[in-house]
Amino acid sequence: MAARVFGTFTDALIDDAEVSPNTTWSSWKISNTLSARNFLHNPGFLNPVNQYGTSGQINTTGYFIDRWILVSGTVIITPNGLVLNGIIEQRLENRLGSGMLASVEMDSGEAIATYEDDAMPFARFRIASDGGTVRRAKLEMNTFSTILRDSPLTDHADELPRCQRFYYIVRNRPSHVGVFSLGVVPTVTSLTVLFRIPDNMRTMPTFRVSSLGHFAVTFTGGATQFAVAAMSQFANHTTKTFGLHVHFSGTASPGQAGSLLATNTNAWTAFDANL
Repeated sequence: MAARVFGTFTDALIDDAEVSPNTTWSSWKISNTLSARNFLHNPGFLNPVNQYGTSGQINTTGYFIDRWILVSGTVIITPNGLVLNGIIEQRLENRLGSGMLASVEMDSGEAIATYEDDAMPFARFRIASDGGTVRRAKLEMNTFSTILRDSPLTDHADELPRCQRFYYIVRNRPSHVGVFSLGVVPTVTSLTVLFRIPDNMRTMPTFRVSSLGHFAVTFTGGATQFAVAAMSQFANHTTKTFGLHVHFSGTASPGQAGSLLATNTNAWTAFDANL
């Protein structure tokens, strides 16, 4: 189902007229009723959840803010929304069936919003635009859009835990170099460390790291830092702990306590359970 949106919404017409799916309209009409549930995560683009830390223009396809993928073209993150020259999409964990209405609110320009329940491998919500600025998006079980009944600003207290079901990042503190995680030596050339991950992660995540060169290994009572040569993951999703075998260029005694250090202020580790 598609909703084509033109211009801004400062002069939006608010009445009890219903707009059917697959209809193009230039004056936005919504019902004088309460808002319907939005099935999208992170739907507001004025202040979106952005664990990725992206800014400015994004040219690389893939996830660029939480739950949103750049499929083609470019997108620019601005205070007024996303300036989109191409297509972005959100993949849904569950197929919602028929009766879903896709809509967007624009700051300027035009866009087309679509929901594809039968897309493979996941149902998806897509926004396509040729230079329009998208303020927010909505997917609801309705015959008319209630997007203007919602707050235009993202409540991070609500949206961040939803987003962390799919992606969770641990960043080094700005202008800080120090201990990232503690562990113990199982073999002479590796250190085992554990991370706590959110209880609601969708599935066993894949571990990602900013760069091996952003980390080092050190041991209790020793000032020497050993370069990290490799990291391999193991995890226990039941207890929500995520483990890493950190292989380093040096030797230590089995059973010895050690630390994984962040040696770069831009160091991060991420746990990726995205669709």
